[in-house]
Amino acid sequence: LGTPTNTLLRLAETQYPKRVNDPNFRLMFLRADEFNAQQAMTRILLHLEQQQLLFGDSKVGKRITLQDMKEIPETWEALQDGYAQILLE
Repeated sequence: LGTPTNTLLRLAETQYPKRVNDPNFRLMFLRADEFNAQQAMTRILLHLEQQQLLFGDSKVGKRITLQDMKEIPETWEALQDGYAQILLE
């Protein structure tokens, strides 16, 4: 991963404004970085970059669901083989 930029944040805000601008979304990252705003923003940008790499531009900012994972055969196969544990909310 390179240096994250806010281009992906702008894309996410355009595609999924309710989620990306939700205070709970941002609070999740702030808590992870002990309320260090600069580190939290870097973490958000890295998260969005990973979403783009794994799911493409159209999913940047989206809350990823099992349905999204089913669209990628190798990801779905790995889940079915037990390489990940799905927790209910």
